[in-house]
Amino acid sequence: MTTALGTSAEARGTLLQVAVTLPVDETFTYRDPLSAVCLPLGTEVIVPFGSRQVTGFVVGYPEAAAGQVRDIVEVVGDGPAIEEPIMDLCRWAASYYLAPLGEVLRSALPRGERAVASRRIHLTEAGQRLVDLEAKGRSHMAGLTLDAEDRALLTRLRAARSLSPTALARATAGAKQRMAHLFERGLVEIIDRVAGPSKSRRKAGPAAAASRPAVEPPVLNPHQAAAFNALTAALGKGYSGFLLHGITGSGKTEVYLRLIAEARAQGKGALVLVPEIALTPQLAARFRARFGDDVAVLHSALPPADRRAAWRRLRTGEVGIALGARSAVFAPVRALAVVVVDEEHDGSFKQEDGVRYHGRDLAVMRAHQAKAVVVLG
Repeated sequence: MTTALGTSAEARGTLLQVAVTLPVDETFTYRDPLSAVCLPLGTEVIVPFGSRQVTGFVVGYPEAAAGQVRDIVEVVGDGPAIEEPIMDLCRWAASYYLAPLGEVLRSALPRGERAVASRRIHLTEAGQRLVDLEAKGRSHMAGLTLDAEDRALLTRLRAARSLSPTALARATAGAKQRMAHLFERGLVEIIDRVAGPSKSRRKAGPAAAASRPAVEPPVLNPHQAAAFNALTAALGKGYSGFLLHGITGSGKTEVYLRLIAEARAQGKGALVLVPEIALTPQLAARFRARFGDDVAVLHSALPPADRRAAWRRLRTGEVGIALGARSAVFAPVRALAVVVVDEEHDGSFKQEDGVRYHGRDLAVMRAHQAKAVVVLG
């Protein structure tokens, strides 16, 4: 995402409401001094807070601010870290569980998903030309009047190719004010980009579908068929909640699989939550035997890189089914139509450290917000 500033008064920054990832109930107003366009809701930022810097998320746009407003330090990532449906769920969770919004939003991301800030300052072509003219003693030909500090700043940027706002502030006194001055003249620009683990390069669509093993589903018994017919009748007709009761081995999982297959045939997504202890390789293998590469498995035992890759595949729509433990309730499944909570009575759905929540209850609310069918096993 590239932002180049013009010369209007609006180019001096936009106001942002930020929820910091600290145990504080309120949100805070900051200014993005380097962009005339508001950062999208859910964007992760680094902001000054007291004498330190902390991460936070953009959650709104104040029309005005009272008193002095501090500037954000960095923008993290190449777009919103939290998309709108997950933002809505986090707002509800923060209100219902009396938890700080910023900490709930941080809990909604896999660890390390957005780890490296990526805002960089570059010279524009006009800035490079001015530095070249300055080196030849002909800067007056550009029709711009710059003092010695401005010229030194441009020269430093040319030598370094790019700098972060933090590095620039440390190296040059009054760098923020000078940056605004140089932006207004079109001499510098900012570029926000991902700097961190590379994104998954696995192909989406037909390639993934072609890799699915051919598994013939078993014939449903009368009780399974009755449950399946009731669930599919509700699919696509708004929010509906069901309790599917059966002893171990009675065939509940086959009903889930059939319902999810129906949703995927309609181009819709599915979320399946199971107790951590139930996330065995055999269960994941059963889902993959039916749906192949269309399943992203999410749980705490996964290496961070694998968890991030699965998360990103869901975000892009490359994968349509999320299977995981309680934290997978925040998984960015697109076009969500089916939510399943198997063994919904299990105590491991309760998060008991950090932000406390009940994964089953959040799953029900997420289904309600998405107008999806939720099945509690």
